Amino acid sequence: MSRRILIMPTSYNVFGAETNMLTLIKALHASSQYQIHVLISGWNNGQFESELKKAGICNYSFFKLGWFYLSKPLWTVDGLVHLPAAYMHFLRLYHTFKPDVIFTNTYRYLFQLFPFFTCPVVLKIQDQLSVDRQARWILLRIDRKIHYYCVVSDFIRMDLISLGINPDKIKVIHTGMEAEAKWQKTNYLKQDILRIGMVGQIIPRKGHHVLIQALEKLADKSHPFILEIWGTGDETYIRKIKSQIQDLKLEEYIIWKGYESDRNRIYQDMDLLVVPTTFPQEPFAVVVVEAMAYGIPVIASNGGGFPEIIDHGKNGFLFAPGDADELAQYIAIMLQQPDLRRKMGEAARKKVEQQFTKEKMLHAFFDLLNEM
Repeated sequence: MSRRILIMPTSYNVFGAETNMLTLIKALHASSQYQIHVLISGWNNGQFESELKKAGICNYSFFKLGWFYLSKPLWTVDGLVHLPAAYMHFLRLYHTFKPDVIFTNTYRYLFQLFPFFTCPVVLKIQDQLSVDRQARWILLRIDRKIHYYCVVSDFIRMDLISLGINPDKIKVIHTGMEAEAKWQKTNYLKQDILRIGMVGQIIPRKGHHVLIQALEKLADKSHPFILEIWGTGDETYIRKIKSQIQDLKLEEYIIWKGYESDRNRIYQDMDLLVVPTTFPQEPFAVVVVEAMAYGIPVIASNGGGFPEIIDHGKNGFLFAPGDADELAQYIAIMLQQPDLRRKMGEAARKKVEQQFTKEKMLHAFFDLLNEM
């Protein structure tokens, strides 16, 4: 008899966390062992639903379960207006679908609904919660309802333990990627211009401004480069970055690519990925594993979960968060040593094949569900 899994993902946009949830949802849908229902936020841009439809998943519904924001009173009012209907929809679904397990990647849903749960709960965590006072307070109050915490890195595991969470309830499942043979990079030495990529949300903590500072130190040198910025985000921050680029006279080196869901289009011509986050506790970056699956070396900030992925000097480099000078030094090495880029790219690909495959991630996730 198949087990019923009620899934409640964050689904306002589709970024790294949502992409990973979609991978798990699609695998559950494809398995004869499980029946699923996906409960999507009524506030969304349509991308999450579109991805479900592409996968042939039609067992989903919407509800508007909001949150309480002191800095955004209109959002809070909107959430309160829809709260009764959200509760009614959830309770109807809970009693008709009769889930064996609830799986979610947001503690906010659990906090508002946990009095109604009678089945085991799996909470997937991709962020460091110890630095958020509200998150700490909430987590410790709903912990008794949570059967397992599914975390993306050992860094997050240690963070939860520091909050007093029972280590036996914490399962580390690294994000995995397909590493298809056609993705293997072969043109390490063919391009005259080094194509540097930065992929993901364009927000201050991602450190675009640090990378721009580093590139200013390398402009007009003997080894040409181009930076391709993939993604969308905070318009105020984007304007600030564009102004910085103009002030440093780097316009000819920067290409704004916008949002792109096709990984091949992002990575097929990229020579180097840079992840200059200024947040020292970044838990895990899906884009790092994606790039490595394509045989692309990575330079990233040294903190959080990055050292679990990047072996400094072997498949990439780690630098002190916010240190544009050190970042520039490592980019210069990549510019000047194409043979090293090739060796690091091959090592990056090999590490994904050994430790971060989609199959390994799904196997660990299904094992977790089968333990319940």
